[in-house]
Amino acid sequence: MRKIKIDDLVMFRESDFEFFNDFDQDFDCTKAHERAFEAIQAGFEITSRDYNIFVVGDTGTGRRTFVKQTVQDVAKEKETASDWIYVYNFDDHWSPLAISLNPGDAKKVGKDVEKLLEETMKALDNLFESDLYQEKSQELKKEYDEKQKNLWDKISEQAKELNFILKAAPNGILTLPSKDGKQLTDEQLESMSEEEKNGFNANQIKCKQLVEGYLHKSRIISNDYQEESEKLNEESAEFTLNPLFMKMEKKYKKYDELVEYFKSVKQDLIDNLMIIMGEDQEAALKMFNDYQINVFVDNSRLNGAPTIFELNPTYSNLFGKIEYLSRNSYLYTDHTLIKAGSFHKANGGYIIIEAKDLLQDFYVWDTLKKMLYSERINVENIESRSGYSSLATIKPDSIPLNLKVILVGDTYMYDMLYELDPDFEKLFRIKAEFDFELENNEESKKIILSFIYSVIEEKKLAQIDRSGVMAVFSYLLRLSGSRKKLSSYFNKISDLLIEASRHALKTENKIINESIIKKTLLSKEKRVSLEREKIDEMILDKQIIINTTGEKIGEVNGLSVLNTGDYIFGVPARITCEYSIGNSGIVDIQREVDMSGKIFKKAVLTLESFFEARYAKDIPLSVKATVSFEQTYGEIEGDSATVAETISLISAISGIPVKQGIAITGSMSQKGEVQTVGGITEKVEGFYRICKQSGLTGEQGVIIPEGNYDSLILNDEIIESVKQKQFSIWTVETIEEAIEIIMDKKAGIKNKNGNFPRGSVNYHLMKKLSEVHKKILEEHDADGIKEKEDKIK
Repeated sequence: MRKIKIDDLVMFRESDFEFFNDFDQDFDCTKAHERAFEAIQAGFEITSRDYNIFVVGDTGTGRRTFVKQTVQDVAKEKETASDWIYVYNFDDHWSPLAISLNPGDAKKVGKDVEKLLEETMKALDNLFESDLYQEKSQELKKEYDEKQKNLWDKISEQAKELNFILKAAPNGILTLPSKDGKQLTDEQLESMSEEEKNGFNANQIKCKQLVEGYLHKSRIISNDYQEESEKLNEESAEFTLNPLFMKMEKKYKKYDELVEYFKSVKQDLIDNLMIIMGEDQEAALKMFNDYQINVFVDNSRLNGAPTIFELNPTYSNLFGKIEYLSRNSYLYTDHTLIKAGSFHKANGGYIIIEAKDLLQDFYVWDTLKKMLYSERINVENIESRSGYSSLATIKPDSIPLNLKVILVGDTYMYDMLYELDPDFEKLFRIKAEFDFELENNEESKKIILSFIYSVIEEKKLAQIDRSGVMAVFSYLLRLSGSRKKLSSYFNKISDLLIEASRHALKTENKIINESIIKKTLLSKEKRVSLEREKIDEMILDKQIIINTTGEKIGEVNGLSVLNTGDYIFGVPARITCEYSIGNSGIVDIQREVDMSGKIFKKAVLTLESFFEARYAKDIPLSVKATVSFEQTYGEIEGDSATVAETISLISAISGIPVKQGIAITGSMSQKGEVQTVGGITEKVEGFYRICKQSGLTGEQGVIIPEGNYDSLILNDEIIESVKQKQFSIWTVETIEEAIEIIMDKKAGIKNKNGNFPRGSVNYHLMKKLSEVHKKILEEHDADGIKEKEDKIK
């Protein structure tokens, strides 16, 4: 047992910051999280698909910033990933081809192909308008026109010998009867004899056969002309295009797939010259669109491996999509409408994703696992992936996957995935844990100080002096809940500096000093402390009864902590105990009405065990004692009131009063050892606040476990109050030490005869228990005598 002195409450001294004046160091987040850094490094060095990384840590510890910076630093030393393009598949237009290129070449190829197509159209236009081509085309036409003319002259002469004239008509060739080269009229034909008519009819049949032969031969000539004309066009086009395409093939000769693609484009151009040079512009544009390059992944601007921090990991954002255009009321797509996702862009490097965002959609998580297993990336719309789409669509080539996935989440998320998904353990073998606190030593101070400077520089804040830095570190001790630790919730440091800068810039020297930090913290607290103020008012108005002066039997001020989410504060709780003769033992009212949690129920059982072991070894515990948290209307959880409940029970039975100006907190073992509890600073400040509002007497204070001494980080007002001896703090290790402070009597330890010293608290307690037990025995004996007398009667 000890009474805390003012020196015990000092958190920092000037000597702790001797390095401040000559400190000049850039913030290195790897030093702040060495454990996580080593784990991530291991994940980077192991290239297997199974060694992806899950970063575990609380929000605000800088885990995202740390991971992003670490990944970017590592990525700079890696090779830049390949570019990827999609091109038209001339063998199967439903399956666009993926081609890998060196970094930066995809964009070059895209521009070169656009230029090539422009030059191709210009060259073809010039070709078909050239004098040489027109001359050859006219010669060819003249040659075949002459053939057609000769064939016509020949058949016309043969028809003439049969006394018929041939005449071309819109609906065919007419065979007209003639004589001496002149067409006969209908009257002349009617005036002929039957023999002459029969002769004309027979010759007309022969003439029609001649016409049929002529038409057949004419078609052959026309087909030959068409073939020769196409051959001329193709040879001319090939001669014209060869230099253009040979230039491209030579430039990109190291890419066999690309060279084959250029050859296919040239051949397709030659095969479809009539469409390209025809009047159907839509058909021509469709063909030229097929020749376009889809620059799918462009790493031309990268220096090292790609790093993607995907903030919105939807299915299409991660794995890409196939877009559609509407043409003539129909949906249309092709290889140019394939869009890359983050997986494609990060391929060959690293992708960072928030785990909670990733798990919003089953298909996203399931697809990610499948791709990691197969080491291939597909582009498939989620409608097709889930089987809800009936649209005919393309199926692009898959791309080899070489990617390190880094998930960021908290411990709950990691444990849930590890427990529920067997694939998670197989694919994410590296766990990088972020600590939320640092050792309170000079190295840690330097790390945090460098972060403070980096925030001030990055956000253009007011400068900070030594006193301001010391105040920030005091705040970090308070956040950590231990004098030996400094909180590494870097977001809270940043928030504090931003608000402090606002206050500092309103002052004359515009410096963040100790008073500015304290003012900022008070301002932040005021914004969120309305509920605490309302509870304090209810205590002062006696709506909630808390006594801070005098003495009472069976009544102790315990301490509790309330958490509103953005604010944690302590409030006292009145614990009372009453007893009567009986054999029910200790009854906790909260437990009996199911207003307590499992830990609280365990604490009550521990109290019962302690009481029976300490005071009922020689005689039975012949009492019924009830313990209650007065004016509490919600569930009570935790074991920090065990010592207070024990003392209220001891006071009630022994009849020795408890000082109401002293509150107590602490867990307790079955052997009466006082154990540490949480929220010790808030609890002490909570009782001090009520005592101050009710009036400090110099007799008030708080008893806490000795093990909580390092967790005691109080504000300046309480420290000053302790210095002025207006408020006291004691630490204890056993229930006996607590009893002696709060009941102002020796607790009493059994002597060699097994008896407690006369006048001690335990002496009075055992005396009362013995009296109760004796009374029960007397009543039992009296009942027995009466029963015998009744039998005799």
